[in-house]
Amino acid sequence: MQRTTLQVHFKLRLPTEDYRALCAHVAPAIASMPGLHWKLFTLDEKTSTAAGLYLFADRASAEAYVASPIIGGLRAHPGIAELSIRMMAVDEEPSQITAPDRERTQGDSR
Repeated sequence: MQRTTLQVHFKLRLPTEDYRALCAHVAPAIASMPGLHWKLFTLDEKTSTAAGLYLFADRASAEAYVASPIIGGLRAHPGIAELSIRMMAVDEEPSQITAPDRERTQGDSR
């Protein structure tokens, strides 16, 4: 089983406050998706660009998420434009060195 990343990028055509409320509303449903390890919500207010960065247990879980009503709702939302999706396998060996769940030594301030 190969872990898979998913990147979902889009332009916002709605106020930032409305977008943040939308994120808060869907976050519990996203968190319950099978195979999801984590998701980061990103936002660049200056360019009205947002993205989701995800780590899934495998490609099938990521594909199921892309086919889910969550992404369907995002595609259909009038305040979302220029949606793009990219899926890639995790290169595990170097990722073990830099991953957020790597072991840290005592006194490591990172």
